[in-house]
Amino acid sequence: MRVKLQLVICSNEGHEETVTDVMTLNKNSQRIEHLGLTLAGAKELLSTLQRQLLQHGRVPVSCG
Repeated sequence: MRVKLQLVICSNEGHEETVTDVMTLNKNSQRIEHLGLTLAGAKELLSTLQRQLLQHGRVPVSCG
């Protein structure tokens, strides 16, 4: 199974402005306990999200 995580930044009106692929996870296990992130993966995800938000110069507004 492949899981793609995306950051979607929306305008105040709820329109999608940018969609950025953040990370793709390849999970070969069907067991629920193996589907989560490792600590290293979680840190990488957080770092990538923070970097993307800083590049856009703002905090995204919920669009959903």
